[in-house]
Parts: sequence; C-alpha cells; structure tokens
Amino acid sequence: MQKAAETNCKEIFIIGGGEIYQQAFDKAQKIYLTRVHANIEGDTFFPVIDESKWQQDSIQEFTADEKHAFAYSFQTWEAKH
Repeated sequence: MQKAAETNCKEIFIIGGGEIYQQAFDKAQKIYLTRVHANIEGDTFFPVIDESKWQQDSIQEFTADEKHAFAYSFQTWEAKH
C-alpha cells in the first residue's frame, strides 16, 4: 500500500488472505465482494462487514448453473463517512 501511495493510482486491490484482509480493512473505502451462498467448511473468513460503517451500493445476484455449483452475488460496499 505504501508503494501504491507513491503513484497516481486511483484504487488498489487487496486480494487476501485472511490476515492481509484484516490489516487493510480499516483503511479501505470500498469493498468489491463476491459472496458465495453456501455453507462451506473453512478456517479463514472475510471480516464481518459492520453495516453501521459500510453501505451496500450494489448487488447482482446469480443462481447456480452448469458452470457454478452455488448461487452467488457480486456486492459493492462504500465506507460511510
């Protein structure tokens, strides 16, 4: 993130894993989230989005099909100021 700050980029993307998400979460202004609608076992999860601090801007819903085993949605969230 420090290196990106030295450029004129408009956005940087944090692509995990879990500890990296936690470190960057408080600095984020926007979240592009793919939410898979399934209960899958695992030991690492994306941080909970606190709706008192974030507002969902958009959501696109997709159903399971021959290419996707689970329904999913693309969501964008903006930090509230």
